[in-house]
Amino acid sequence: MMVVMMYKMCIYGSLMSFFVSLITIPFFCKFAISFGIIDQPDGKIKKHKTATPYLGGVAVFFSMIIGMYYIGLLSFQYFKLITLGLFILMIVGLIDDLYPITPVKKILGQVVAVVLFLFAGNFLKIPHLYPCATVLDYFFTY
Repeated sequence: MMVVMMYKMCIYGSLMSFFVSLITIPFFCKFAISFGIIDQPDGKIKKHKTATPYLGGVAVFFSMIIGMYYIGLLSFQYFKLITLGLFILMIVGLIDDLYPITPVKKILGQVVAVVLFLFAGNFLKIPHLYPCATVLDYFFTY
């Protein structure tokens, strides 16, 4: 019975993240366009045809956090490390979008986030989360 409840919580949390992102991505895109936070094509590296708004990653980050909060994952100490790592990745990506940063600085930020993920992964042996992991394993391995 507990396993079925955990499956439902994982599905509900994923659906909540999905619907929050459906709502927030257009809002963040409109916000980015109105403030000129857009990527202009240059014909060399940026091959898109029209200007593309930034901030979609920020919307996805917030939708993930809301989904994780809904199913109670943020109450665990090591999920806080994962959240911090995700936040660092979001900030590095946002800074890279808005200002030119060197590849070394970008990689350094990503390495810090990965170290947090690895540190948290060594301690995430929470039995009642295994149904969620099983569902995720199914989607990522088949």
